[in-house]
Amino acid sequence: MDAREVLIVKPTRSDHVDPDYMESERRLEKWYSLNPSDVIVATGFIASTPQNIPTTLKRDGSDFSAAIMGALFKARQVTIWTDVDGVYSADPRKGSFCSFTIHTVIIILFCCVLHLTASV
Repeated sequence: MDAREVLIVKPTRSDHVDPDYMESERRLEKWYSLNPSDVIVATGFIASTPQNIPTTLKRDGSDFSAAIMGALFKARQVTIWTDVDGVYSADPRKGSFCSFTIHTVIIILFCCVLHLTASV
C-alpha cells in the first residue's frame, strides 16, 4: 500500500503533523475495497496533506505511521522492533530460530531513509 493514498495528515508546525483519522479511515476503506488482502505491506514515514501533496511524518515517522495504521485497522497491538543490530526477519527476542539478519538490503533504500532524517 502506498501510504500517500491513505494516510492524510495536517501539518501543524515544521516538525509536526496531525493525522486526519476520519479522512484516512474513509480512504483506507476505499483502498481496501479495491485491494482486499489478508496481508498488507504499507510504506512508512510518508503520507499526504488534505490537498494530496506528499509529505513526511517527520522525525520517527516510521514508528508514527505504524501507530496510525494500527489505529486505522483497529489493531489490538502494534509491535515496533527498534534498537537491534541489523535488519531482522522476526523479533530477535523470541529465540535463535529468528535471530538472523537479512543480508541483502538495498543500500539505496537506507540512504533515502537516512536522507529524510528518519531514525534507523
